[in-house]
Amino acid sequence: MPYCDQYIEELIKENGAARGFECLTPVHGYYDPEPLVKAMRAKIDDLEKKHGRRLIFADEMTVKTWRDIPEDLLLNCIKERDPFAFHRDPRVNRSLGEYFDWVLDYNFRGLLKYVYDETLYSYSKSYVEALKREFELDGKVTELARFVNMRGDFYKYAELLEPRVAGCYLTLTVTSSGRIFMDKYLSASASNRSFGQKIKL
Repeated sequence: MPYCDQYIEELIKENGAARGFECLTPVHGYYDPEPLVKAMRAKIDDLEKKHGRRLIFADEMTVKTWRDIPEDLLLNCIKERDPFAFHRDPRVNRSLGEYFDWVLDYNFRGLLKYVYDETLYSYSKSYVEALKREFELDGKVTELARFVNMRGDFYKYAELLEPRVAGCYLTLTVTSSGRIFMDKYLSASASNRSFGQKIKL
């Protein structure tokens, strides 16, 4: 963890941490990001009115800080048992999302991987039920931006971009509710440099 407050530093000291999850830069005190985010939202709204243009205020997640996540989920992350469990847990405070136009939907790529692995979610009924649950999490406070593969731990989902199956997962992405998010990571992964041919929709 690149930085963390004293509470998480103490958790790591008491419980140990998986390699790569050590507290590298402890920060003293608790810093709530909400005042800054609220001020940024107000400034963006003012600029919209002034210039008559639609401006987007997006973020990666709705979670405020690591300190706002239940302890058992923090331990999952510190021990690398299930580092992304907090994305799926309804106990997490997602109120910061109310200020954003959209956030990245990390759960969606996991759902696509479950489809690829032929789990229960490869059945349409289970897949749709999982999508509906998203609207009780981040989707309850802001719009979701779906993506197939990019950002952290991308290698775990690289199979979704193999030419023989990519069309299926790109179709599931563009037909799900919410925004579609694509950037250079997806473009690079889908290039002939990585897979020997370009992916065509």
